[in-house]
Amino acid sequence: MNWSPRYESVVLRARRYAPYLLGVEIFVTLVFALVPVDSVLLSVHIWDKAQHFSVFAVLTLTASFTYPNNRPVACVGLLAFGFLIEILQASMTSSRSGELLDVIADGIGIVIGGLLYALIQRVFLPAIPDTVLPPPKP
Repeated sequence: MNWSPRYESVVLRARRYAPYLLGVEIFVTLVFALVPVDSVLLSVHIWDKAQHFSVFAVLTLTASFTYPNNRPVACVGLLAFGFLIEILQASMTSSRSGELLDVIADGIGIVIGGLLYALIQRVFLPAIPDTVLPPPKP
C-alpha cells in the first residue's frame, strides 16, 4: 500500500498532538480512580476489571502512537502507573481499595492495547515506518 505525502502529513500532525491527548487521558484516569465511589459522576456500574482493562488498552494505544520507538518503555510506565493508582487508592481514599487483580487487569489491557497497535500499524501505517516519524514535540 502506497500512501500519499498528504496522508503522511496527517499522521505526522496527529503524532504531534498525541502527547497532549495522552496527558489528558492519564489525568482523567487518575481523577476517576481517586474520587470516592459515590461521587463518580457516571453512575454506570461496569465490572471493575473490565474498566481497568479497557482504560489501559486505550492508554497503551495512545502511548504507542505517541512514542512508537519506545513502546516497551511506555508499557512499563503504564504498568507502573496502574500500580501507583492501586497504592494511592489503598492509602488516600476511604471508599476504594488497592487490589493486585486490578494491576493484573491493567497489564492484560496493556498487552491487548499493544497488540491492537501492532495490527493498526501493519494494516493502516505500513508505508510510514516508526523509525521515519520524528518524536513528538513537547
